[in-house]
Amino acid sequence: MNTSQTLAQMQQLRLMGMQYAYQSQLELPFSHQLEGHELVEHLIQSEITYRGNEKTALLLRTAKLRLSASIPEIECNTVRNISKQQVVLLAEGNYLKQGQNILITGAAVKVS
Repeated sequence: MNTSQTLAQMQQLRLMGMQYAYQSQLELPFSHQLEGHELVEHLIQSEITYRGNEKTALLLRTAKLRLSASIPEIECNTVRNISKQQVVLLAEGNYLKQGQNILITGAAVKVS
């Protein structure tokens, strides 16, 4: 089986993460391409990441949020009494893994 058949089968099976990762491996010089178990591991991890990202994107679309926000957009300063370190700590989500709740209080910022 050649690489184009493999890519076509990945697309047919809807393994888009694997397909993209395999294509990027094929574009590398032969001496830099992964082999054997490392390649399989890379392809599987790429598929898991791709599916996770697609699920997140779908959930965000179906949530129909009025405003979009992301971690880098949070204003961290002394006036708001929040630091970058606190935001990074919250973004790691350890409180979720430990089953803890958080409460964030304060005035909301009006967006124009």
